[in-house]
Amino acid sequence: MIQKLVNLAKSRDVEATWELMFNDEKMNFTENRAVLHVALWSGSNTTILVDGKDEMPEVNRVIQKMKFCCQYIGGGDWEGYSGKPITDDNNIVIIGSDRGPLMVTEALKLYSWRRSQGLVCLNH
Repeated sequence: MIQKLVNLAKSRDVEATWELMFNDEKMNFTENRAVLHVALWSGSNTTILVDGKDEMPEVNRVIQKMKFCCQYIGGGDWEGYSGKPITDDNNIVIIGSDRGPLMVTEALKLYSWRRSQGLVCLNH
């Protein structure tokens, strides 16, 4: 089974793609920018340069917004459509391009009047 997975990875040129990602190449073709998965995986504040700019301050800003969002929901401060706090598990997925978060932000914009900070973690 492992050999089949290795063969599949080789046939899809995963190793070359991996190298592009770790060398900050522009792989996100919808936005013409590098993917920053490496910055999230590093667990450190090591400088990651893309076109000569350190991207870690922006990565850290987004991580802080995500933490706030999780604490806000987990603390019972975020209300659902009924006006009651959200109590059930939620799965918020942010995909690798701007399109997913933008879609969610636009879809929920009508409900943002209830709480001035309710969508702060979705805006970017």
